[in-house]
Amino acid sequence: MPLGSRTPKRASGGAGTGVVLTMISRGTASVVDVLEGETGMKDARRHVSLWMMLIALLASCRTDPTVEKRLDALEAKTASVQRATDHLRLLHDTVVQRLDRRNEAVLDPTESGFSTVETGSGVLLVSCSGAEPYLDGYKIKLRVGNPHNMGFSGCEMTVRWGPRAPDAPDETSGTEPSDSEWATWGERYEAWKKKDFRSKKIVLTQDLEPGAWNPVEVILSPSRPEEVGELRVMIRASMVSLKRR
Repeated sequence: MPLGSRTPKRASGGAGTGVVLTMISRGTASVVDVLEGETGMKDARRHVSLWMMLIALLASCRTDPTVEKRLDALEAKTASVQRATDHLRLLHDTVVQRLDRRNEAVLDPTESGFSTVETGSGVLLVSCSGAEPYLDGYKIKLRVGNPHNMGFSGCEMTVRWGPRAPDAPDETSGTEPSDSEWATWGERYEAWKKKDFRSKKIVLTQDLEPGAWNPVEVILSPSRPEEVGELRVMIRASMVSLKRR
């Protein structure tokens, strides 16, 4: 069930009530037919008795208030479980997307942490050391860390950039996020997934030295500030070099 949807409410009264009303209507018509026909009063009394029995059955079809309350509570609980399931599904999707990006380093230009990228020849580290306005875009200062004892050369780097993904409600503050907070985040996240990321491909002229951070500058143009909220970096190396002994 999509977020924000509501659990359908039961119609007031049961299906049995509608059936009984139909039977009563037909019974009434039968009484009139009998009185006007040739079957006599005996058959008329039989049909009237049937009609009275149906009226009594209709009266007994009224819902027990206790049962009604229990059903309402069950509906509320079911709706709550459904909302929680939707929240977990979205969180699961975000984690899976991160894990599936092993060939991409995902970075926040405003943070100093690093991410990893699988190059096909080994794992490298990528960090953003700064971002500054440049012409009609931004100059991004990256650092590519090579933790291996071999160098990488002939590297091709692809940088994708776009708006930052909305943060999920904080569950570590001691206060559980409300359903409306989860619903709002879910709508924003679904909208974010549909946004397009721009892309730029460059060939690194320098080798990635072993056991060192290697600086790389990339110009993202044209770009507005809100369009450089998340960076995704891919690196492919055509050659590796090792020292001979």
